[in-house]
Amino acid sequence: MGMEDLSVEVLTNILQYLGLKTVIDLRLVSRFFNRLILVNLPHFKKLSVDMSDVLIAKLLYEKIINDTELFARVEKIAEHVNLTLSKYGNSKHSPRNILDSLSDALTYCCGRSWVTKNIRKPLDWTDDWGDDETMVLAAWLRCLSTVQGLLDSGRNIDLRHPHLGSLMYAAAYNDDEDLADILIEREMTLQYSEGAYGDPLQLAAYLGSEGVVTQLLLSGLTLLANAISVGYGPFGGPLGAAAAAGNQGLIGQLIYELQSSEIIGPDSKTPLHYAARNGHAETVRELLRTEPDSDYAEDDDGYSALDLAVKEGHLDVIKVFLDSLAPSDVRETLALQYACWFGHKDIAKTLMDECAVPPDTCNGEMPPAIFCAALRGHFEIVDILLAHDQGGIDFQDPTLPYNLLTRLAEKGCASMLEHILASGKMDVNDPDECQDTALHVACRYNRPRVVESLLQIKTLDPNIENSEGETALSIALDEEHDDIIEMLVTDSRVNK
Repeated sequence: MGMEDLSVEVLTNILQYLGLKTVIDLRLVSRFFNRLILVNLPHFKKLSVDMSDVLIAKLLYEKIINDTELFARVEKIAEHVNLTLSKYGNSKHSPRNILDSLSDALTYCCGRSWVTKNIRKPLDWTDDWGDDETMVLAAWLRCLSTVQGLLDSGRNIDLRHPHLGSLMYAAAYNDDEDLADILIEREMTLQYSEGAYGDPLQLAAYLGSEGVVTQLLLSGLTLLANAISVGYGPFGGPLGAAAAAGNQGLIGQLIYELQSSEIIGPDSKTPLHYAARNGHAETVRELLRTEPDSDYAEDDDGYSALDLAVKEGHLDVIKVFLDSLAPSDVRETLALQYACWFGHKDIAKTLMDECAVPPDTCNGEMPPAIFCAALRGHFEIVDILLAHDQGGIDFQDPTLPYNLLTRLAEKGCASMLEHILASGKMDVNDPDECQDTALHVACRYNRPRVVESLLQIKTLDPNIENSEGETALSIALDEEHDDIIEMLVTDSRVNK
């Protein structure tokens, strides 16, 4: 049985667990999979968050072009639009070109959530198509003379269409300086929020439309970004948008012209958070140069920009931070713990080599770094940490009564426990704060694989009593773990 023989319900459930790249590759397998993914896009919640707007717009385009009824709507729109374009001296556009601009407009104006929610009926709003819709779509198509002609005929320059946005929003998307000039000269009102990106300036900053950004900043008109003192849109403002996209060349200009570098985005993220999270090293460098104290700010989840860079594995960004932070400050962060938890061995090594971050460092509420690596099964990082042992690693978790061996035993991490013991850094009988050994804990939590592994070690003392006077065997008997009891009673070292 092939995948195409499975029910649609089963297939969509499978697709939910696949990564973005895998799902996109599946679209190329057959028309069946392409259609399956397009039709069920609204249900792929994780994927729709991970996808770029460019890809969302492309999927919307393909959905419409492969749907006879939907594409018939586009052809009807094209007839109306081309009549108007011809009237004002612009060349006609094919239905496919018009659909391309429609897909972009819907994605960047309404947002990806709207697209995924309305993917089956994205054009119902086009039933009442008129000159307002044509004028804004002409701006998306870069048909300047048509826009001018319709404005001269009395159309509202401040129109903000709920699905297509405003004329300036289209200019920002296309970096259309000629259209922006006309709109600025006619004093278009620019202090209102619109579209998925908040306003034209934030969209332009995100897309790197440098010409339109400069025009807007120097227009003398009141912009939303300088009319309010709080964050707006997906990145809090134009500076956050430029930082998120890595448009380094716009950073200095936006800070100078808007004087709004302290405005934050959703979840209290700063521009530095966005740049660091997305791996834009040179943008991070520019932000640190202009805002040297911004590296300490935390978002609502308690992450600093450095934390986010470590979490996402951006080594080049980490090195930029290390150039600006004192090693003692780095040692006070969660950076090494995050690197160990998420498996970024190069970052872990860099933090220890360049900042002498101890392998047992324990900041915040996370386990010590060596615990993070071991519990997550990152053997190479564990070896790196053990190799950096200068003054004796503290294998006791200061936040819990466990040591590393008892913690691994509790979680059933037999292979990692064997690895730690093979390093010679810990003794199999090392007790934690409760005087439990790894064997005590393995018996308590019914970890027969761990017990089996421990019993193979010649230096193991299976008769040690913990602070409650319990031995491994007494614990196994109390818990009625028969498999473990059998292993213990057949070991000649165990006192019966």
